[in-house]
Amino acid sequence: MAEKAAFTIGIHPAEFEEMQPWEFYQCFEAAQEAQKARDCRTAYWVSVLLSPYSKEPVKVKDLIEPLWTTPQQRMRKMMEDRKILMDEFGLSEEKGR
Repeated sequence: MAEKAAFTIGIHPAEFEEMQPWEFYQCFEAAQEAQKARDCRTAYWVSVLLSPYSKEPVKVKDLIEPLWTTPQQRMRKMMEDRKILMDEFGLSEEKGR
């Protein structure tokens, strides 16, 4: 288990065993930020390559969003959008209507 956690953040297992919990969390957060930066860079170049072949420009945000949102965040956004639409069209959430 320690090996997997160590290699996930890019350190040797012996270093992992000597780390304090706060050091591990800092390394883990830094590794996540580095991964996000790599994903943003990749998404930028994908959008540059795909935009000439699509009707509308491909936005980097549209490529990044599915990578870094959790299913709970997507569900919350969907429910907020549903509520806005229901309010906009004057619909109630009652069954049979």
